[in-house]
Amino acid sequence: MRIVLGLIVTAVWGLSFSMIKIAQETFDPLFLLVLRFVLCFLPAVFFVRRPQVPLRQLASYGLAFGIGQFGLLFFGIKAGLSPGLASVVLQLQVFFTISFSALLLKERMTRGQVAGLVLGFAGVVMVGGITKGTVTIVGLLLVTCAAMSWGAANVLVKRMDHADPLGLIVWSSPIPAAILLPCSLVVEGYTSIESSVRAMDWTAFGALLFIAYPTTVIGYSVWNALLQRYETGRVAPLTLLVPVFGLASSMLIFGERITLPKAAACGLLILGLCVNQVSVHRRQQVPAAHRLMETQS
Repeated sequence: MRIVLGLIVTAVWGLSFSMIKIAQETFDPLFLLVLRFVLCFLPAVFFVRRPQVPLRQLASYGLAFGIGQFGLLFFGIKAGLSPGLASVVLQLQVFFTISFSALLLKERMTRGQVAGLVLGFAGVVMVGGITKGTVTIVGLLLVTCAAMSWGAANVLVKRMDHADPLGLIVWSSPIPAAILLPCSLVVEGYTSIESSVRAMDWTAFGALLFIAYPTTVIGYSVWNALLQRYETGRVAPLTLLVPVFGLASSMLIFGERITLPKAAACGLLILGLCVNQVSVHRRQQVPAAHRLMETQS
């Protein structure tokens, strides 16, 4: 069941990168984020109870999840990083999650996980070397920071292991919305916001709904539930398939070409994820083998 849920979530997340690009053709980035989190909060707040966690923890998750991860991701795509490649770079969250878990939660890192970290960062360096018009240094840095914020949000979820995953998403959403709305008014201006609302068509509205509900409310509720139930090293690598779905959707919707350098960079990053996953699996096999030997003796 964990694998099935992971496949569904990664497929939705991969497609969401192209939906972000479509929605940004109508809405400015900050205002699009405001709409996203308002829809996550309403009308679900009338049906979902507030999670039983301190307000400080709820606010911290809202900032890391809403402002850090999504804010920087949206601006990274706006700054020139294509949706397909953004879906690859964001998977550095796996390595940030593992690093933060080792530092803050005292989860031990194996040599294989360290090797995966090195391979993953090498893949990002290769992405930065692609200069065919779909990568900018600013966009790359912003999405890398978004991955770091996602890793921090994952650790916060692990610390709130008894919080309702759906309630956590719903009740943390007003925090980034309240911060981003005045920022949008100052940076983007009321005139731009009004014109974007008037220009909204069914395509933009559908992309907005997809970003808010399947991607955020449902997708991250399932993701948080998996984080709470399983070890970080077993859950984080499930995002391995997000770049596959992200690149596929970008090819189909925007006609993005997958050149040899792109394929090599993506392959190196995915290789790092695979090395990490194999290392975690082997580490789990050793205690099981020891228990079997003790039982037989």
